[in-house]
Amino acid sequence: MIKKILKWGSISLGALVVLSIVLNTLMSEEDKFENAQYGNNIKVMSALCKTNPNLMIDGKSAKSILEGVKKDMSAKFIALIQSNELDEAEDLYDNGLVTTADGRDVKTILDKALSKAKAERKAKREAEKKAEADEERKADEERKMKREAKAEAEKRAEAEEIRNRPMDYEDFIIDYDTLVGQKVKVKGFLLAQGGMMNFLYARPGTVSAIHLDFTSLSRELRKKALKGCSRGCSGTIIEGIVGNVNYQKGIKVTGIGAE
Repeated sequence: MIKKILKWGSISLGALVVLSIVLNTLMSEEDKFENAQYGNNIKVMSALCKTNPNLMIDGKSAKSILEGVKKDMSAKFIALIQSNELDEAEDLYDNGLVTTADGRDVKTILDKALSKAKAERKAKREAEKKAEADEERKADEERKMKREAKAEAEKRAEAEEIRNRPMDYEDFIIDYDTLVGQKVKVKGFLLAQGGMMNFLYARPGTVSAIHLDFTSLSRELRKKALKGCSRGCSGTIIEGIVGNVNYQKGIKVTGIGAE
């Protein structure tokens, strides 16, 4: 009956509630059944069929209508379960709109589906957590590799800088035995007099000197050294291979520079 009234025009919700209460006391069992059918209220429909087993609605058995509604709601419930729309399926159960589905207890089906969904959510959270941890671990490893690579590069650069840095005269004399055969740079006071009379002193006026072998230098470079440093050149950088020259601590010179 309410369904028919709604077709007549609009009506406020409050008025509809009052009207429903009034009409419910006046309605016949047929109208009550139709209202329940309109809302898929299986509980009310079942109660009316139990009170009046021979109840007919528009020439149809109320029982058969009830079974049809049950079947429809059962199908809807199963479809919601299968599509994982569990909130709506739970609403159907909580509101008593479905009691059995495929001959099985609805609560059992719902509990099983909810339990499965809970397990899937948990597994998903754990997978996401693991993925985040793996990603963070990977990022940590990459950062560590970058730090180590940077440190190694800085170490190599420092070692290269040290190798290219001219040694003091005193360091050369002290470390001579470990330097033999190595290429070095030593800074000091150069005195070039030709032949095997070429020496590198710590500073002007000192007595001890590093003996220098110029035989590997070009003629032009030897001439330049003789002309420019026959009386000595301060701040000279000698580059060459460490080894005995004239049976003394010396350098087989490969290059001459200045600070």
